[in-house]
Amino acid sequence: MTAVPGLRERDAAVFLHQHGSTPALGVLRAASGVWLEDEAGRRVIDLHGNTAHHIGHGHPRLIAAIKDQLDRLAFAPRRYSNDVAIALGETLTARFRGGQSRMLLATGGSDAIEIALRLARAATG
Repeated sequence: MTAVPGLRERDAAVFLHQHGSTPALGVLRAASGVWLEDEAGRRVIDLHGNTAHHIGHGHPRLIAAIKDQLDRLAFAPRRYSNDVAIALGETLTARFRGGQSRMLLATGGSDAIEIALRLARAATG
């Protein structure tokens, strides 16, 4: 497979520049196990350390779990519950002492921070 001309330049034109991550080092076309493969077919070991790739990109157990969940229930609004959400809540709240733990799933990091600030203000006045 040959590199698609201009993808890095197109990326740089539409994404905000961040120290250390922009402009992009290259364009990925695949990831498997510990390996990242760029558009020219070069392979490097992924040493980033974020997201689910701690068990390897494309790990069969992770893919099977995602496919199973997508087949059963891809999304559920908080007005309804489901076995997976309850199991996650029980697992996470069991890690906190005192038995009075509750949790709230947020749609992303900024929402989680906003919720935490509102809870802190409510708790402290």
